[in-house]
Amino acid sequence: MKVEWQYLLLLSVSIIFGIYYFHFGVIEVSAVHILFLLGGGILTAVAFIVTDLVGKPMEIGSLKASHFTLQTAIGNLVLGFPVLIGAPTVRIIQLKPTEILVATASEEFFRVGAAIWLGEMFGKGFGLVMSGIVFAAMHMFWYPEQWFFAIFGGVLLSGLLYMYESQTACILTHWWYDLLVLGWIAPSIFLTLSIIMGITGYILLRGEK
Repeated sequence: MKVEWQYLLLLSVSIIFGIYYFHFGVIEVSAVHILFLLGGGILTAVAFIVTDLVGKPMEIGSLKASHFTLQTAIGNLVLGFPVLIGAPTVRIIQLKPTEILVATASEEFFRVGAAIWLGEMFGKGFGLVMSGIVFAAMHMFWYPEQWFFAIFGGVLLSGLLYMYESQTACILTHWWYDLLVLGWIAPSIFLTLSIIMGITGYILLRGEK
């Protein structure tokens, strides 16, 4: 699997700023999400080290626009489908979009780190299932009754990651979905943006062939 340098940069910067914000309280960051940030960094580093030791080193590449947009669009439309057909949203006033981004990014770093490590070491089938379980375990504290949907969401995001190999798209998909279900973005805007990204990704992919 190729790992985007943009993703690695985001991971490094997020760890630094996450610890800073947690300490000084400029943006609300929970201790749990700091652990997710650090855990994601550790898992990613372990994946690079272990795969190099066994003679199958992972590559560092650049974000591919066609894959990034397609992966984001497909993830958005599948995850957001219940809201798009009329399921209610829940507005949590105390959470700002920036705080939601910090939380979702930290969760994605940990899930993606698990998906990369487990997928490279034990096969993508195993990584797919286990990263979905890891994703659900992260949500058990806040939404224990939604464990099945959390596993489904984790498996979907990991499956798209294995298919299109855009770790950065995982973060954007999760963030946009949370903005949708928490009422920060209207379903019509969410749907429009997702369709535009999907069409753009398809056109770019066709142009590459």
